[in-house]
Amino acid sequence: MKKPLLFIAIFTMSITLSFSQVFDSLTVIHPDYNIQDIARKGDVLYAALAEGGVMYSSDEGFTWTATADLPDAGFGDEAAYTILTASNGDLIVGGNTNYSGNPLGGAVFRSSNNGTSWSAIAVEGYAGYEKSEKIVELPNGNLMMQAGQSKLFVSSLSSNEWTQCTSPGGVILGFEAIGDMVFTVTNPAGGNAGTWVTSDLGQSWQRYGSNGSPIGSGTVTIAPVIKSGDYKYIGIGGYYDPKGIYRSGINDTLWVEVNNGLNSSGIYPICMATDNQTIWMVFQDAGGGCSFTSTSDFGDNWAEPIQGGLPQQGVGGPCVPKMMVFKTHLYTFANKSIYRIEDVAIPASTGEIEYKDNYVDVFPNPVSDQLNIKIKKTGILNGKWEIINIYGQVMMSGELITNSNNSISVEVSQLTPGYYLLKTDTEDKISVTNFLKN
Repeated sequence: MKKPLLFIAIFTMSITLSFSQVFDSLTVIHPDYNIQDIARKGDVLYAALAEGGVMYSSDEGFTWTATADLPDAGFGDEAAYTILTASNGDLIVGGNTNYSGNPLGGAVFRSSNNGTSWSAIAVEGYAGYEKSEKIVELPNGNLMMQAGQSKLFVSSLSSNEWTQCTSPGGVILGFEAIGDMVFTVTNPAGGNAGTWVTSDLGQSWQRYGSNGSPIGSGTVTIAPVIKSGDYKYIGIGGYYDPKGIYRSGINDTLWVEVNNGLNSSGIYPICMATDNQTIWMVFQDAGGGCSFTSTSDFGDNWAEPIQGGLPQQGVGGPCVPKMMVFKTHLYTFANKSIYRIEDVAIPASTGEIEYKDNYVDVFPNPVSDQLNIKIKKTGILNGKWEIINIYGQVMMSGELITNSNNSISVEVSQLTPGYYLLKTDTEDKISVTNFLKN
């Protein structure tokens, strides 16, 4: 018979938050190629460059080195437009094809060795000039990719090909995976304006929300749907109402406007980022300039917007297309340069963890990449494990089948820096311990 949970893991934290409100330009990644996307894996940053392949930085973005060349997918360049760090540690890069005779049918690349080598993955129906806009991963290892304005493709971490699935129709402006669901936001000009969701890999789509979405009519701009804590958020701007920031519970279908502190009539959201405690947003104002703001109370109140050193013009449009929290810093990019605000997140060194369990060891702690889990009991054990964030949400899970040393290793590089609980459930005991992700 299983024993009840023996303890409650306790975090003892002494935290001083330090905020710098100015983006500083770190460096030009490459003098010839524009940056299209950035990602992180452990302590390494990766950048996808248009016609320039993939580069990486091991010193928080100050210096950059090229990975191995991407395979020639039939168009003679190294187009890289989006990059994803998958849960199994693979790097997945989406490019484009402007050559209909491409024998691969498309251009998606995978590396299982941090960019030392790349393999090409076939994409069925990926013809014509359609670049990969974004690739997302679902908890079960399935992948979905947006290509061009309206096409969607599905694959998995174990597959060597992509196949086209249905889309809700219209031009896709926002595209994000939250849990086992994929959300898209479509332009009114496409005839199917609204927020749409699929939980069956694009076999069917349903409108999300009582009126489909908070989107009105006319041309809009979308800051993609993001998840922060127990809520999801969407930013909407355009020439017609409504505009602004909207929030919905993870399991709710009603969008609520959360614009306090913002002039919603002049907001054109461009991108948002979060560390599950603070949300940062870049938007274009009515005068065409770019500003920056943040909220730490779930969007109920926003800080006074400032320009904060933001580049005012990026590739193909204003400002910056994406932000990302890495360690304690907030990163973005425009054209050929990487920008950063220092110390916007909780510094990893300020937390102290008090352990209350003698059954499970986790190390190293703090951890960046591989978390080792050791059960202090003789004999090989079977069970399951879960990694839970500070909001009680299960972020990762798997089978707990230990080796002869009663230990397993889990890749946690994709987790946002912060505090987590590790719950193990073996044949005779449920146990919880805690760790810090750098």
